[in-house]
Amino acid sequence: MRVTNKANRLLLLGILLVSTLATKADVKYLISLQGQEFEMGNLLEWSTLKEVNSSYFFIEKSVNGIDFEQIGKVDASGKMEGETAYHFLDIGADQKKSFYRLKEIEKDGSYSFSHTVLINKQFS
Repeated sequence: MRVTNKANRLLLLGILLVSTLATKADVKYLISLQGQEFEMGNLLEWSTLKEVNSSYFFIEKSVNGIDFEQIGKVDASGKMEGETAYHFLDIGADQKKSFYRLKEIEKDGSYSFSHTVLINKQFS
């Protein structure tokens, strides 16, 4: 995958290295969640079909797949219909294994989790 800016300068170049762990995915209308390793960090990308009452997404990370901590926040679009794409770059991620998941926060304060994505580090 190549990520470029508006001037078509290469920002990221990497390969897709994703394992999806078998856990219950509760985030409503989540179409996809995937992660990719790049030399400068791990890129998470996800998309939703619609976002009824969605407020924002917390990005959570773990080194053991059990104990997660919040590393970022992305505001939800709140679109009632239509697909919305999101991304988050975990700059400087240097763990051999990184587990990621999304925590979707609703406007009423309730929340749900996505499935977990594992990125195995290949770059040294």
